[in-house]
Amino acid sequence: MGGSLGAVYLVDRDPRFLAMVRVSLAGLRTHDPDLPVVVQLVDGAGGRPHRDPVVAGLTALAAEVRRVPPLHTHSGYFPDNKAHLTSTGFDRVVYLDADTFVFGSVRALAERYRDYDVAARPNDWVTRSGYRAAFAPDLLCLLNSGVLVAGAPFLDAWADWARTRPRALLDDPARRDLVRWMYAMSPKAYHREEVAFSELAWSGCWSVGILADADCHLLERYPDHEDPAHWRRSTVLHTYSREWDACARRLAAG
Repeated sequence: MGGSLGAVYLVDRDPRFLAMVRVSLAGLRTHDPDLPVVVQLVDGAGGRPHRDPVVAGLTALAAEVRRVPPLHTHSGYFPDNKAHLTSTGFDRVVYLDADTFVFGSVRALAERYRDYDVAARPNDWVTRSGYRAAFAPDLLCLLNSGVLVAGAPFLDAWADWARTRPRALLDDPARRDLVRWMYAMSPKAYHREEVAFSELAWSGCWSVGILADADCHLLERYPDHEDPAHWRRSTVLHTYSREWDACARRLAAG
């Protein structure tokens, strides 16, 4: 698999998330100064986004800051916007959530998984939060969709899948216990997007690579209980947005 490679972020105009992307992008640029980066800005407005100083900071680091219309207007479920990833124009994509810190080359990360249609990190958090394999025995493991490497054919399929499956999942009788668990975790059954992503990845149509901790570190405990030196040994630290501030403080402290 060859062709063009780029990094992509998808972010709300909320100043907090814009600031997160700015920090993540700054880390990425330290290691991959020439890698094309597209920030997809979900706000639905026209014109150029230079008036906002934070957005202007993103424009200085990214090849393009592209406004995209919100796809969660009726659902109120932000992951619906992941359908926009099909419009990146790259043959292969490193997708990064806003709440990430980059400590190594994502180009090198993509190269390590170049022979897979999609590569993602197992979502260990859900196991610690009561998820059981019996909820979805057809999924080898529940994958985290916040940091991934994927080819354009998989992204195209995911865009189509994401338009309907996360909502249909809530009424799927085969997933009743899983849906009940997701609702117990959040009012919007937030992790249904990752379940839908995992269903597609493990459908048998795609080759799946499993990102190691050296590629992407997911928080295992609260930030104050982890060693930031371990974070820096990974290419990407994925913090979960509610823990981003605490991670930033730990990293700033040295």
